[in-house]
Amino acid sequence: MFKLTILCVALLAIRDASSQTLGKCGGYCPTQFTYVNNPFFKVLGTLNGIDKCGTRYQKAYFYPRYISATWIEAKAICQTYGMELASFKTLAEANAVITLVEMNADLKNRDNLWIFINGVALAAQSKTEWYWTDSGQKIDFVIPWLINQPDTNGGTEWFLSIGKHNKEQRTAFNDIPGNNFVGIFLCQRCA
Repeated sequence: MFKLTILCVALLAIRDASSQTLGKCGGYCPTQFTYVNNPFFKVLGTLNGIDKCGTRYQKAYFYPRYISATWIEAKAICQTYGMELASFKTLAEANAVITLVEMNADLKNRDNLWIFINGVALAAQSKTEWYWTDSGQKIDFVIPWLINQPDTNGGTEWFLSIGKHNKEQRTAFNDIPGNNFVGIFLCQRCA
């Protein structure tokens, strides 16, 4: 029953994203944003990029100052503030965000750091069947997984995060549970 609930949430998120107005390459970026010195979020950084169609974009990334949430709650919190959980148009963008995390004074020295981002799996332990819930698009780059990941942990991990088990590890992608694991999360907006 739990697995079915998680899968339904993932499919609804993809369905909702497919009803949004999509950009030239299938990317979605909110146009409304209400962040003005918001005391609940800290800025991780801003990146400029070029998507797979050659379209330039700029995104800003934020993480919560004081709260942790499940993946499902994190998605709702980002949307409440006019943002989305972070998704990456390219591997270069994913690597750049990972570098921002590793350089951030608040985040770089944490053990068991898991930052929720906007991806879901539709197949257990698949390294390739992952989708962005904001656009419904399949992740079309080779995901840099942590060693022995994704593992779905007995069919309970269907959501995407970046993180590490200890501060000596390089930050990479990992699958996590959607509603019973609490962590920090990364929101994004068009800059």
